[in-house]
Amino acid sequence: MVRVRVLLFVAGLLFHAPLMAQTPAPTQADAVGFESLQAQAGRAREAGRLDEAVRLYQKAVALRPDWAEGWWYLGTLLYDQDAFAGAAGALAQAVKLNPKSGTAVAMLGLCEAKLGRNRDALAHLDTDAPQIVVELAQASDARRILEFRT
Repeated sequence: MVRVRVLLFVAGLLFHAPLMAQTPAPTQADAVGFESLQAQAGRAREAGRLDEAVRLYQKAVALRPDWAEGWWYLGTLLYDQDAFAGAAGALAQAVKLNPKSGTAVAMLGLCEAKLGRNRDALAHLDTDAPQIVVELAQASDARRILEFRT
């Protein structure tokens, strides 16, 4: 479990690099509420309060549905809690907003593998995913998806 968390953290760093310039500024109407939720969610996540972090990220992405980083964190937190259907939905949003993120695409593939959607998983895992995500896939039961090709 610790190895998975470390790998997800490193994968998150890879995901965020292209997002820094893409995340649009909140409007004046929701800036204070969004920024507060964003900060609270980050603190909860870093403190390991996963249920609280999930609730806060859900509220934040409801205010800013174009916030790819929020969808990413929501997806990885849900994945960490074995809520694969919810994780797949959140990660699909992250991929929609940032389709060049191989990390998010690969994590979506891992969720689909957990849900038994082998063809979809293979399509997402058969990308140029960062090596750290490939290692995670090989360390999990998603490995069977990579063998599904034959």
